Amino acid sequence: MQVDPLHHRCFYVYGLGLSGMAVVGYLEDQMARIIVGDDKINDDVAGHAPQHVDDIDWGVVDVFVPAPGLPETHPAYVRARQEKCEILGELEIYAWKMMLADEAPRIIAVTGTNGKSTTTALIAHLMDSVTERSIVAGGNLGLPLLKMPMDANWHVVELSSYQLDLQTSFASDVAVLTNLGVDHLDRHGSVEAYHGAKKKLFDQTCDHGGRLVLGVVDAVGLAWYQEFSGRTPRAKSVGLGEDAQIHVADGQLHVDGVTYPLDIPKSLQGRHNGENIASAIGACLAAGNELDELLSALASFPGLPHRLEHILRKGELEFVNDSKATNASSTCHALRAWPGSYWLVGGLSKPEDLSILAKTAKETSAKAFAFGKDAGVFVDALSDFVPVTQCPDLEKAFHAAVAQAQKGDGGTILLSPASASFDAYPNFMARGEHFRGLVEAWGA
Repeated sequence: MQVDPLHHRCFYVYGLGLSGMAVVGYLEDQMARIIVGDDKINDDVAGHAPQHVDDIDWGVVDVFVPAPGLPETHPAYVRARQEKCEILGELEIYAWKMMLADEAPRIIAVTGTNGKSTTTALIAHLMDSVTERSIVAGGNLGLPLLKMPMDANWHVVELSSYQLDLQTSFASDVAVLTNLGVDHLDRHGSVEAYHGAKKKLFDQTCDHGGRLVLGVVDAVGLAWYQEFSGRTPRAKSVGLGEDAQIHVADGQLHVDGVTYPLDIPKSLQGRHNGENIASAIGACLAAGNELDELLSALASFPGLPHRLEHILRKGELEFVNDSKATNASSTCHALRAWPGSYWLVGGLSKPEDLSILAKTAKETSAKAFAFGKDAGVFVDALSDFVPVTQCPDLEKAFHAAVAQAQKGDGGTILLSPASASFDAYPNFMARGEHFRGLVEAWGA
């Protein structure tokens, strides 16, 4: 790579959300030339006037930097390709920043289909609890990559397939795979391409001598572990069964054949959180921490908002916010963690097979309340398996679920939508906050 990859180059940064503005700020610090654009923002932002795709002089643009979720069919993307611009994401620029620094933090990078955020937060919590070194979490969780402080000792970053797809240089000290399922096919086009974007992290980290912590709870993760364990001695398998070197079973942690008791907090309830615990412990061990200290810190993990977040217990009713569950696999974990729940499901569904969701709902005796734009999709998928009530929106579904629970013996009102939120909310966080507000108003 050239000594200064930013000097004398012009960047068109498209998408001015948190990560986009972090890119702009970093490029300004490097005195690069910058043009910005955004679908929704027309006013000046940080001294830059957003420019439409057709209004800029593409002859001066060297690099196109799209927001992580910008579709490849977007006119700016299409034009950048036509003009033969280099296309880079924030993660590639972050990689340059790390490589050019005199002293850079060490990095633990977490990716996968489900459990990324919880695992990232848990790693940061455990390391922060057992060391006086500075630990900062960010990436797809918390601070944008290019806003993370360089004087930290460790960056713990959650990385999406979107971010990984648009880089060629990033390698971490420890790379963690939680699990691999099916997601984001609208962006990647195929399961193979989606998995391929994730695998770049492990190929590049392996090639640079980093350590790998690989979830083997599915066939793809197991195949990756078998491949990488043949390429490096620095690969560890994690999961829920004896086939993993580090695994959680029956409330105990097993590390290389030795068993340790676990004090699991309520924030990590559910079998799927065993995967997250094993992944986080594996990552922290790979980073050089002592196991006994990590085990002592586990019980104080507070959890994350919108991820199986216990909001309230009043009388015979409990309320759990799992708004982050935007696909069927995530929601299956929630249904197993809270069996017999009055389940709020719906929003903007994803193109995925819902049969496993229907089967899990039946096995866990859930009562479904389908809401949002694609409520009918869930009615069709679930009605032969569990009772389903169709509602126009989340508020109506909430009140219908509470009324039915109160007629019975109580139970858990579980928001786990198995859908994106964009039919009615700007993001899953806004959906979760709406649910929280409904709970608080009911409990007042």
